[in-house]
Amino acid sequence: MDFDLQFGSGEISAIRSGVIAVNELHSYRFTANAGQIISVGVVSKEDNASFDLLYQVENGDWVTVDSNNGIASEKRVWSSVLPASHNGTYLIELANYFSDTEAEYDLFVGISIISIDDDYVERLVTKNSADTVSLGMSLPELMSNVSDKTLVLGSDGEGVISLEVLTGSKFLMALYMDTDCIGHESKVKVIEAWGREFVTAEGAFPTMPLDEAIDIYGGLENIQFSEIEAREFATFKKHPEGILFEVYGGDFRDNQNITTEILADAQITALWIKA
Repeated sequence: MDFDLQFGSGEISAIRSGVIAVNELHSYRFTANAGQIISVGVVSKEDNASFDLLYQVENGDWVTVDSNNGIASEKRVWSSVLPASHNGTYLIELANYFSDTEAEYDLFVGISIISIDDDYVERLVTKNSADTVSLGMSLPELMSNVSDKTLVLGSDGEGVISLEVLTGSKFLMALYMDTDCIGHESKVKVIEAWGREFVTAEGAFPTMPLDEAIDIYGGLENIQFSEIEAREFATFKKHPEGILFEVYGGDFRDNQNITTEILADAQITALWIKA
């Protein structure tokens, strides 16, 4: 079955749903520009739907992106820069070849804009929101609230899938959902904001020198090092409710994972909000 994948006016993300019978193929055709960043993901109840992204060469043949000696890779999550394609046309082919039951799927596609937004916009962080994104937002609500930005799939150092929000080529935040597979019913569980423009009500922001934040919040309680995630988190004496401060520059000695000492270049690196 063939479909045209079109983005709504002013939108750069889309979700499509369907059911693929065993050994059936669904093809989604769309147009884009070489060099744009695209992120594609498919989730299915039985984990039996996979996809490949194809581009067209001058002689009309379709070539699979990231193929291994011409063999399709059967992706479920993929993000990269689009190669050049004849007439700017691309295909996403969804398949259900290796199961004995139909695949009920949700297909997510996000694509970047070309221009870079250099305007500085201050984005408020509270105990349950960062800019226009709030904890508990469903995926459709999220896509509506960031329709002026780029939403792509990513992952952290441990391979946990996230949704990354960009404006132009600038990363703003990573969003972690409450389900392992991201679909319509997924809700925002964790927000990690690392853009310089994110600011708390008291005026703390990523890249701020840590000693300035210590003055704002009445002193440093401690900095704890998370061995599993290899991250440092600071707690202040007048700590704002619901916000975690990831920092760099705790002065840990004798293999301790907690300290009240900081290095000269210590700073805030990200603001976290968790449900």
